[in-house]
Amino acid sequence: MFGFHVVDASSYEEMARPIIDHNQWLWLEPTNYTPVYPGIIAALRLSFGDNIWTLKIAQLLAGVAGSMLTMLIATRFWGRKTGVVAGLLYALYWPVVIYEGEQFSESLSLFFSLLAVWFIVKPDAKKLEAFLGGLAWAFAAMLRPNLLLAIPLLALWIAWRHRRSGRLFVRDTLLAASGFILLVLPILWRNHTLVGEWLLRRQASWSLYSGLDPAFAGRAIPPGVQFNNFMLQPHRAGAHSVTEIEHYWKEKTAALLSEQKSAVMWNLARRAAMLASATEYSKEFDLAAYRSEAEIMTLPWPGWWLVFPLACAGIFSARKGRPGSWLVLLMTLALAASIIPFKLSDRYRLAVVPFLILLAAHGTVSICSSIKRREWRAVCLPIGVFTLASIASWPDWFELRAHRIARHDYFKGTALAVKGKPDEALAAFQRSMKDFPWDADSGLSAAQILWQKGDAVAAAALIDETLRREMRFPEALDLKADIETAAGRPDEAVAVARIARNLQPTPARSLALARALRKASRTNEALEAYEEANANMTDASTRIELALYQDELGRIGAAVSTLALVAMNEAPATPFQRGRLFVLLGILQTRGGEPDRAKATWLVARNNDIGDPFTKSQIRFLLREQNEVDWRNTLPNPDAEIEFTIALRRQIDGNLTGASEAYQNTLTLPALTAAQRATDPQRWSQEALARMTK
Repeated sequence: MFGFHVVDASSYEEMARPIIDHNQWLWLEPTNYTPVYPGIIAALRLSFGDNIWTLKIAQLLAGVAGSMLTMLIATRFWGRKTGVVAGLLYALYWPVVIYEGEQFSESLSLFFSLLAVWFIVKPDAKKLEAFLGGLAWAFAAMLRPNLLLAIPLLALWIAWRHRRSGRLFVRDTLLAASGFILLVLPILWRNHTLVGEWLLRRQASWSLYSGLDPAFAGRAIPPGVQFNNFMLQPHRAGAHSVTEIEHYWKEKTAALLSEQKSAVMWNLARRAAMLASATEYSKEFDLAAYRSEAEIMTLPWPGWWLVFPLACAGIFSARKGRPGSWLVLLMTLALAASIIPFKLSDRYRLAVVPFLILLAAHGTVSICSSIKRREWRAVCLPIGVFTLASIASWPDWFELRAHRIARHDYFKGTALAVKGKPDEALAAFQRSMKDFPWDADSGLSAAQILWQKGDAVAAAALIDETLRREMRFPEALDLKADIETAAGRPDEAVAVARIARNLQPTPARSLALARALRKASRTNEALEAYEEANANMTDASTRIELALYQDELGRIGAAVSTLALVAMNEAPATPFQRGRLFVLLGILQTRGGEPDRAKATWLVARNNDIGDPFTKSQIRFLLREQNEVDWRNTLPNPDAEIEFTIALRRQIDGNLTGASEAYQNTLTLPALTAAQRATDPQRWSQEALARMTK
């Protein structure tokens, strides 16, 4: 799995690529994440090298700095011993260690939140540090947006520090607010410019809805096709734009709060209790699986199981520190409250961990000091609280392990498939299917491997099992349609392709349906499906395929009209597509008895330098500007496309004997390259020979 990005990490990579590859810093639409973390990824890679180590090293260094900041904050309130314990607990907290090595925003968010608090609680903080504190919290919140809900606590902390000077309070509050706005306002402004809404990111309203809805019972929808199908709800309701989708989930949330107040409150109480569980409930990224890959990580390092009970014990001695130390407890509660209505899985609750660690370190030192001084009465309360918190935390009361949904083997199989290890990938997918009875994605991936291996029977059985697990799975239906076509059941293939198109009406699925209808000899329906695909495609490849089909049906005039319409615009963007289009249009015009018109078409292409090297050479040859020897040398091996072009030029020149010979040769040559180029050489050669014979 090293260097293989899963779920959110993959999305971050996709967002960072335009910056790295094209220096495109402005995003084109609001995404599910703010642009801050992809921007950090891109900035690091552009500065220090485009590889996975760049971010890993930066996050590991941020983890070291986070340990030091935790130590400094704890020392500020409770002394050096507490500081050392807090720094060690943070350094050894095993989920943080794992996330620091992966492309997720949580570890950097922790660093910036600690940096912001340190700037604000420093006894000798200057004006610049107040500004930097606000800026650091902005980074933390843009990396983990639920931290926005804790902003009032920062203001309260500043107010406490300057409780004897209203002027300094106003000054530092304004400076911190300026630092915060400096990062947040441009993001809001850009998204407002794009969609007319003041959004930081997409799906914020969905996240709140999913946290409040009692139907989810505090758990998440299984990732993959099940989640994708659920998220199509707004589309089915007619909401398609970013703004419409946001309003859809806001309305659902408002209705939920209006109609199910009691159920929502009970759900929030249940989620608050679930937050205390020591079980790391992984939503997509299987923390426990990653931990098991490294022997040293399997040791009983500090985790929620230790920090939460110690923090509960530390609450009762938190007031014994320097003035303002009670604000650590308030910050902890505020961050916990910001998590409960949204998502509870392992990485979402990391935001509260540094502040729990501060309390846990103070609780540890207080208990040890009381034991050392033999103050048994003083130690009873924190030890009793630790015991009760352990009882609440350690057993898996909510059966989170049984409801885990992070499919490590599915992602492992995907990584192995990418690395060219299909047999190992297949085994991983099969393990995932066994562990997760709802996992349809692994079934599809396994079926695709078997299909590529030529085992159609096993692939068909797996795809049927996949559709049993999730019948609304367009990609699985696509493969099933291919299997039915290959098995000689064209009508069944059409039925399956039509279901897939109806579930997810994309141009590609309309094209797949057209091909299935074509195989089933349902000509008129196939032509309608081709037109449906063409109506929403900017690429010319589908128009070319339609033109070839029309020509195959003997409708050469219609085929010429289909291509002529595309040739007039710049829709085919690549030189290869443009060249292919003009070559084919001229060939069809020649087949339709208009060689002069074909010559004019090819002259337009030559004069405008249209095409890639192959199609440019092909056009020059057809215009008699290149000889046969040079044209044959365009490709290293004999090819049906090369030979057919020679036959066509000989026929245009009136050399029917030579043309017949070349057409005969075309039938004996492989057409692999021709399938990627402009013509249907062997069919056309057969037709030309038949006409010559007559």
